[in-house]
Amino acid sequence: MDDMEDARLKRFGILAGVVLIASLWAACGKPASTSDGTVTAPAPVPSVAAAAATAAQTPAPTQAPTPEPTPEPVVVTEEMLAGGLVDDYFNDAVFVGDSITQTFRNYCSGLRKERPDTLGTARFLAGVSLNARIASCDSRNAGGVALKYRGRTVSVSEGLLLMEAKRVFILLGVNDLAGKYPDETIGYYETLIDILEEKCGDLEIVVQGVLPVSQAFCKKRGLSIADWNAFNQRLEAMCSERGVLFLDFSAELMDEEGYLSDALSSDGMFHLNEAANAIWLRALRRFALSETQPDAIFEPAQ
Repeated sequence: MDDMEDARLKRFGILAGVVLIASLWAACGKPASTSDGTVTAPAPVPSVAAAAATAAQTPAPTQAPTPEPTPEPVVVTEEMLAGGLVDDYFNDAVFVGDSITQTFRNYCSGLRKERPDTLGTARFLAGVSLNARIASCDSRNAGGVALKYRGRTVSVSEGLLLMEAKRVFILLGVNDLAGKYPDETIGYYETLIDILEEKCGDLEIVVQGVLPVSQAFCKKRGLSIADWNAFNQRLEAMCSERGVLFLDFSAELMDEEGYLSDALSSDGMFHLNEAANAIWLRALRRFALSETQPDAIFEPAQ
């Protein structure tokens, strides 16, 4: 009886040992089971090498670039423009016009005696009584108006080609009575622009607004100054549609009623005196500044 009891206890001890070993094995890595019996694998323990590789792949935080300082705007004064700051803009430019432009040519010629680079190398192709209608004919001696270049009679396009113009400033209209016949004058301008674009290649065209006239001129020609000055709005709109540059400084020459100021007229009609031509020159230089340095801050003279 004692021998049988000892054998039974030995079998129980062996069984308990097996259960203990199985429990320890389960705790050390046996796959876990969910409530529905699905077996899930234990999460792998990352090795030291794998952890190092992961750290190497993680990009280091980048430092935001330091923004560059905003450059200070360029300040340009009237005195700087008068000193010829932008006058090289007028190199290879030609001014086309009537006797008003001839007077401006004479004014610039006087300035060039002391400052040869006034308006760069700009030249002039102008004739007394030239108007937009005659210019748009683009023929020699049209309407009895002879444009001359080095003694040779030329049409507008011929003259510009011979002078190798890169830019042309046109001022016409007073002899067309532009304010009285706006539709016709606009038509002449458009025809002239068509011709220059066709024959003169990459020529840049700048149309200048018609200048104001005196009260005496309006009475003599039977027109109102309001109609005359309104023409420039039509002219500017046409230039905008055609992609042509437009410069209008006419308001700088007007009196309180919109007429050409008596203090700026040489004949009491429409021709300009020296003071008016000085205003024209300043307007051209401001225009050149706006084209070459559009971000510059302009400070007019006090």
